[in-house]
Amino acid sequence: MSFDPPKILVIDPEPFIRELLKIKLEPLGTRVEFAEDEEEVKKALLEHRPELIIIDILHPRLDAYKFVQGLKNNPKLEAIKVVVLTFKKRDPATWFLYNVWVEAFFEKPFLPDQFARKMKEIMQLSGAVGW
Repeated sequence: MSFDPPKILVIDPEPFIRELLKIKLEPLGTRVEFAEDEEEVKKALLEHRPELIIIDILHPRLDAYKFVQGLKNNPKLEAIKVVVLTFKKRDPATWFLYNVWVEAFFEKPFLPDQFARKMKEIMQLSGAVGW
């Protein structure tokens, strides 16, 4: 019997960050996919159904706030966990995003091992298959 590993969708404009996350997260038993713009994100949501999305809210080709709001207001997608990984500091204007819609917030630069541990914890708590 085989199972599909839990899927993580990374929406980050930086190739180095994408590759680093793949290196740190795939050994934990996940499949890491990438999307670079709104069209790729929609395709990934339909085809891969990720359990977790890691997003940079400063992504230049995607309105991350609008995307997360739409995700969390869609009954078919609201269960997908969201983690923010960004250079932007938390501020009062984004309180709802950080305190209601996302599971965790990490500022770049970040500690990759600490980040990977938190992703594993989130996936385990969500009951992702294989974790």
